[in-house]
Amino acid sequence: MASLRVIASLVNLRLAPVEDLKNRGNIIGKLVSGALFESVNETTNKLGPWFQDVNAHWVWGGGLGTISAAPLPPSVKREVAIGITIENPLLTKLQIDQIWDTGETGERAVVAVLDSGIALNCPDLTDAVGPDPRQMKNFVAGSNTMDDDLGHGSHCAGIIASRNNLHAAGIAKGCKLYIGKISDSHTGISVDNMIKGLRWAGGLEIDSPNDIDIISMSNGSLLNIPDMKPTIDEILAKGKILVCSIGNRSPQSSPIGGTFPAMFSGVISVGAVNLDNNFQDFSYEFNNLTISCPGTDVFSYWINGDTHNETGTSQSAAVCAGVIALFVSKLKKLGEQDIQPKILVTLLNANFKVKSNGFKYRFIEPLQLFNSI
Repeated sequence: MASLRVIASLVNLRLAPVEDLKNRGNIIGKLVSGALFESVNETTNKLGPWFQDVNAHWVWGGGLGTISAAPLPPSVKREVAIGITIENPLLTKLQIDQIWDTGETGERAVVAVLDSGIALNCPDLTDAVGPDPRQMKNFVAGSNTMDDDLGHGSHCAGIIASRNNLHAAGIAKGCKLYIGKISDSHTGISVDNMIKGLRWAGGLEIDSPNDIDIISMSNGSLLNIPDMKPTIDEILAKGKILVCSIGNRSPQSSPIGGTFPAMFSGVISVGAVNLDNNFQDFSYEFNNLTISCPGTDVFSYWINGDTHNETGTSQSAAVCAGVIALFVSKLKKLGEQDIQPKILVTLLNANFKVKSNGFKYRFIEPLQLFNSI
């Protein structure tokens, strides 16, 4: 192992060495001048030496200078992470890397994702869940696997908690995930499966986990099913934070409305904006919408661990859940006991914009809200 420092103004962090520095196909981030780099491996090609870090990422040696042949001392190891910028427009626009720079990655938060499962061959996702089989439960009749054959569940889970070793997608890259599978390519979303998943994640069943803070569900029903409201009320009464998308509407439908459970009181309902915080036409407008988050061309994982850009209020809800996980983790470290109302008040204090039709909506600014806690 060797300790190095970036001497160039900027060097790329790559998945593998290349023989042409103009090749940008495997760049996952950047190291800025002065950043530290702890090397565990070295190789050479026609461009000269390349150095690899503990996450199997590579940097061209021409941009580095040697400090010593010894590992970095523990007191400066965090400088390595602080010196890395991530190439993902969503993460940089939301200033998530600046929250990471404070040392907060969501490691004290626990999130349940109710969706179509996850790609079981993707370590960036499965490492967020861990080896305990009780952290995943299948509610789809006739299904015998938690593997995701839709991609939707992997995409949302990746936005929230991807470990970012191969691709920078996860907002709360240190948080713990539970996965409830409520749909697959053969079984559409049913209210029955939604309620079963919600009761499990919400701590209402014998086999429910007892440490979940946040429940993220991007599916909903346009009908106010009577059985759903009592379940939501019980979950909220247990102090859980329930994050749900307001829903995507067809171009022919009225813009006013949304899906349940997002429209229930106490649920954090999420609409979609673009990276310039302009409200998107595909997102329902709801007068009591809690917050709007980016939902256009969001990068994350997909079927079989492939990567994919997706657009929709599902992605917005996942962004919101990831950001909230950072807030929850910070509040736990501060000793806050009543976290659920604190999160809601924080979001309701967000800045707002007004559409040309008069619709007023709040939009997420994670760093500003994080600093306000």
